[in-house]
Amino acid sequence: MPTVQKSLNLRSQGRGTIDLTARVEAVVSDSGIREGLCNVFLQHTSASLILCENAAPAVRVAYAADMRYVGQAYELEVPIPAPLSAEAVPAVVAAFHAVHERVYGYARAQQPVEFVNFRAVHTYPLPRPMLTPAARASGALAEAQVGERPAYFGRFVPTAIYERARLPLGARLAGPAIVEQTDTTTVIPPGVTALVDPAGNLRLRRAS
Repeated sequence: MPTVQKSLNLRSQGRGTIDLTARVEAVVSDSGIREGLCNVFLQHTSASLILCENAAPAVRVAYAADMRYVGQAYELEVPIPAPLSAEAVPAVVAAFHAVHERVYGYARAQQPVEFVNFRAVHTYPLPRPMLTPAARASGALAEAQVGERPAYFGRFVPTAIYERARLPLGARLAGPAIVEQTDTTTVIPPGVTALVDPAGNLRLRRAS
């Protein structure tokens, strides 16, 4: 079985992202091999080089470093550019002094600073969930009332009882009232109004 070995020199592009698949596919295509096993060995010495394979364009990457004065036992997180070049280090150190002064009230600009950890945080914005209202879109509030019984609010007063699943969207319930459902009970005291919002939530507000 023929064997092909190829070394690739990967250089960071943009924010340090490399399309590794395209580079490997090009090597395999040029080799003339159509079937076989492909082994990819990655070796790098730069902490600022990040390989993002098949990452969605919407993925955001934030780079930071844990820094401290030499001799300190605690660190502060400071945003850093990527890749972090030697020319950018003085600006990062100045940023650390500023963060230290903001957090602790002082900075020691003449004291040596050291990097402890480097961090890359990838975030991806998830689509907003579609909420299913826990209430009917239409109907009358009276249809949701299932009874009435005395409830104690400093004294016993007649209190309307409603079934949560029957409450129509936009309905307003004036206390005293009790809303019952399978997993909880909502008590609406006198002087408080409950609004069934578009998502089916009960928003309680005390009368002004």
